Amino acid sequence: MGKERDVIFYDTIFKSSEAYSLETSGYDCRYAEVYNKSLANLTKDDIILELGCGTGQLAEMIVKGGFNYLQGIDFSPEALKIAKQRVSADFFLCDLNLYRFYSDYNTIIATEVFEHIINDLEIIARIKKGTKVIFSVPTFNNAAHVRFFETPETVIERYGSLFEDYTVITIDKIFLFVGIKK
Repeated sequence: MGKERDVIFYDTIFKSSEAYSLETSGYDCRYAEVYNKSLANLTKDDIILELGCGTGQLAEMIVKGGFNYLQGIDFSPEALKIAKQRVSADFFLCDLNLYRFYSDYNTIIATEVFEHIINDLEIIARIKKGTKVIFSVPTFNNAAHVRFFETPETVIERYGSLFEDYTVITIDKIFLFVGIKK
């Protein structure tokens, strides 16, 4: 199991990895299927706040899909530089551990975020009741993962008590969780 990494670690990745560059869109990246299944769970009435938006690959897909993208949040200045070049949307530099959920959102998306954060449950607890939450978590270990999940049941064990009307979808080596915050 890995450890929680600092912003320098992620800035280095976002600066140097072709996978997150402007040339690699969300439609073509390794998370394309996760992104597409996330979009399939959206409606035109959703007002979307994206946690851990990275370089804006999913944000671009959301905006091009005609959905209401309120804001993307990330703690990596390098990621947000790329995101702002990729898509015309509002992005906010902030560590999720410090973020206060005060926006007029009704939907949160966080793909490949919570496995990197020790305080994931505390962050989720601050999300307002009744919010649709869509997030993905991995089935595999990685140096930057503080946790991973071997089965859908282990995802439910960790997060199920915080949500109602939820489902867990298996996508290759990733679990996609969709639920309503209690």
